[in-house]
Amino acid sequence: MSTSNRPDKRDEDFPSDEQLMSEALMTELVKLRKKLKMGQAPIAKAIGMTQSRVSQMENLRSNVNLETVLIYAKTVGAKIVVIPENPPVKKSPVSK
Repeated sequence: MSTSNRPDKRDEDFPSDEQLMSEALMTELVKLRKKLKMGQAPIAKAIGMTQSRVSQMENLRSNVNLETVLIYAKTVGAKIVVIPENPPVKKSPVSK
């Protein structure tokens, strides 16, 4: 019986929610860039990386931090908005 805190090997076969969201976001940003007929070079210049690194990022072959995604989005004229899935419920004041 193993006492290891490592996740079950089967869990590693499936992408995490964060990974799926990141991939979906990058896919949409790439679609927008292509719709604008914008090359990867302006993105690379804005982010401060090489065009080949942008290609890797767009093809989901590398992890990307949030700041990089935000710069990418701004460069293609997109805005990333966060919408809570379960907004907090306002509590009514309790009468005494």
